[in-house]
Amino acid sequence: MSFDRASTSIACSCRKFETFSILCSHALKVIEANDVKVIPEKYILRRWAREARSGVVQDVRGKAVEADPKLSRTRRYRQVVSNFIKGAVEASPCEEDLKIVEDCVDDMRKKIMERRSQANKDIHDN
Repeated sequence: MSFDRASTSIACSCRKFETFSILCSHALKVIEANDVKVIPEKYILRRWAREARSGVVQDVRGKAVEADPKLSRTRRYRQVVSNFIKGAVEASPCEEDLKIVEDCVDDMRKKIMERRSQANKDIHDN
């Protein structure tokens, strides 16, 4: 382990930062022991920051990291499920309320299928 106080550079033989872009516990301990209050910017990669969601994210070698399209789908799924659970909780004590929810879900599914059908028709027409 080496630490250069002037440049706040850290090098560890485990090479965790070079391999995974994550500071190892050894490096963090050296930072703490040297009373460094803020982790140097060069060790906080953009992809680990909150702002990483917007724009192109690069890996250690500077290559653009592809966004996972399943993540946004998963996020939307969780949002919809959360809303359905809230509706189910509100409706479950009463049969009449439950019927309202069931009717709304059926209507919603029909609208989704109609929209998809129209979108497919538009694609084939073009």
